[in-house]
Amino acid sequence: AKALAFVSNFAQQLGVVFFAAPETEQLRINLKDCIGRKGKSLRDDQRATLFHILLHTFAQNIVAALSFCLWSGAFLTASTFIQRIDPLDVSLMLYLEVDQMISLLERPIFRHLHLRLLECEDDPYHEGSGAMLFRTLKSILMLLPQSTSYMILKERLLSTARYRQSAVALNGLSKRLDSGSSTDVFVKRIADVRQLHCDAKWRAIRAESLEDPAREVGEDQKLTCAQKRREWLGYADEEEELA
Repeated sequence: AKALAFVSNFAQQLGVVFFAAPETEQLRINLKDCIGRKGKSLRDDQRATLFHILLHTFAQNIVAALSFCLWSGAFLTASTFIQRIDPLDVSLMLYLEVDQMISLLERPIFRHLHLRLLECEDDPYHEGSGAMLFRTLKSILMLLPQSTSYMILKERLLSTARYRQSAVALNGLSKRLDSGSSTDVFVKRIADVRQLHCDAKWRAIRAESLEDPAREVGEDQKLTCAQKRREWLGYADEEEELA
């Protein structure tokens, strides 16, 4: 768990370098909207491949991954992953890092996202659609406790909400992803990495628990590790946890 915490902090610092360092300017240019505005040329395919490779590193930290997805135009990926965030990943550190991300999103470097919120595409489920960007930011807002960052993001979304309501109809936002699609691959990449972190956190929680690990139960009543984890998190069954 300590090793993964170090990796998470390292990924968070890589995110800072990616967005702030002059040495990464060309990399930022190459990756900007590489998924949201992906074309059919060989160069577009290479940019998308680079995004997929780097996503594995940034996925070690939730906020770094979300920021990276927003920069690359992978709004559907970000929105879908937010719905799947594990409760073990929600912590005070996550809130502090989200605060920093909100401040970053308000900077001029992300001005293209501010304008994208007003765009109304024929396909609202496209990776780089304004509808998916709005949904992603709205989901982030719902995760935040009421704070300064909450109010900043809320005001940003309120300034576009009425326009979007009159311009587009967002029906069926729970539409399932096509298995094997690029978005499905991206989301699984982040989810698999985050599962490593959550498993480590769960082992640390069990190690510090006062519960007797040798608790007597019948052979037909033995709880699996996954069942114990669901009990601790408050889920009734596997179906409720995955909902």
